[in-house]
Amino acid sequence: MAQARWLASKPRSGGLHLRAQSILTHKLGTIEKASNESPIDPKHVRDAAALAELCGCARGFTTPHTAKAELCVDVEATCPRCEHSASPDFPLAPKRDVFRILGYV
Repeated sequence: MAQARWLASKPRSGGLHLRAQSILTHKLGTIEKASNESPIDPKHVRDAAALAELCGCARGFTTPHTAKAELCVDVEATCPRCEHSASPDFPLAPKRDVFRILGYV
């Protein structure tokens, strides 16, 4: 990622810092790819609007292709989407920690 940089403030955990504009570009791509067959969660439209305002390019974002995600509360459940996206370069947080913070996993 050309617009990302590694943070070295915590040598053991490191991290990736992305510019708001880069995240907005990604969100816009997600919105543009939405379809009846592959709807997106409405949070992506809200995120894009907030990021656009932060970047100083506020505008309206809409798509008729949204479907609220079903939230899981079973910390023992396996999620095919999570398993597919798992990566040693970007490990997922423990489900119990996510549930404690968000109330769902």
